[in-house]
Amino acid sequence: MFIFGSGHKTIRIPINNVPPCGTCRRDSQRVIAIDYDYSHIFWLFKGLKNKVVVGRCEACGTSVALDKSHEKDVYRALGRNPIPFMDRYGALVLIAIVAAWVAFVFAIPCAVNPTSDLCTRP
Repeated sequence: MFIFGSGHKTIRIPINNVPPCGTCRRDSQRVIAIDYDYSHIFWLFKGLKNKVVVGRCEACGTSVALDKSHEKDVYRALGRNPIPFMDRYGALVLIAIVAAWVAFVFAIPCAVNPTSDLCTRP
């Protein structure tokens, strides 16, 4: 039985040493917010969708969506991608597990079913 579902996460990362906000002109706390949806099987094998990365001023609430190049710069400044590994690549891990199992079954059929005709032939 497969347990399917979906969910939503928001990851907030405070950033420092940034220029004042363009709207309110204050040196307030700024954050990068990563909003994304995911689908899952067994709550472990997740697939990411609808990811949006925004820079947000905490004082006035102004949000600016970041494009892919700025997003990569933010990840490089952090030293890592803040989205958990299984949220990003969980579906690929599940596909790899299934493919490895199928390869094992076809490569070593006698280990799976030792009473098959293929294994009992002299």
